[in-house]
Amino acid sequence: MKELVFLDSALKEIEAAQAYYLEISPALAKHFRDCLLQRLREIQGHPKSCRKVSNTSRRANLSDFPYAIFYEEQRTLILIQALLHQASQKSQL
Repeated sequence: MKELVFLDSALKEIEAAQAYYLEISPALAKHFRDCLLQRLREIQGHPKSCRKVSNTSRRANLSDFPYAIFYEEQRTLILIQALLHQASQKSQL
């Protein structure tokens, strides 16, 4: 299995989303984290299973939350490029 490597900006987006849900409810923050980790495991196990959004990038929607993970499969790793809220994706991509 290829290693997951995160851009610093993607880590900040993950931390911001986690903090947002934690303000609402610790249980909701835990559910967000669990969904995120599950989706990352799926990406790692089957990197070609998600829809291509460019020549190199793919998009994986997060279950139960309005976020998508953008990533690129490279020869030796999977680069996590972003975690974006679906409402903001058009303006940021």
